[in-house]
Amino acid sequence: MNKDILEEALIHEFIHYLFFEFKNYSNKEGDYPLWMEEGLAEFARCQYVKEKQGICFEDEKYLNSNLPLETLQTSTDWSNINEIDSAYYTSYIKVSEIIEKNGKDFLFKKSTE
Repeated sequence: MNKDILEEALIHEFIHYLFFEFKNYSNKEGDYPLWMEEGLAEFARCQYVKEKQGICFEDEKYLNSNLPLETLQTSTDWSNINEIDSAYYTSYIKVSEIIEKNGKDFLFKKSTE
């Protein structure tokens, strides 16, 4: 297996692990849509890829970044997606927009709720 692909997969999956731990620690199960978790996992992966001057999404020009977020809320929604690459891309784009608007530091701020 290609070392870069393995490292990218590990980064993506590590974000899932962190989400799992956060949800267990904070008792916030179900408060976050799956598109946000997948988007953050892809954002982290893409940061790694960009640092290595790589291409984050090979077929970016063919991907749809406008899938409705309501169709990407749960694992059941994702299992019914025909355009799975576009689902990851849409999630990444939405998370990137949130981070661009608010800055990366907002990810580490504690909620006051």
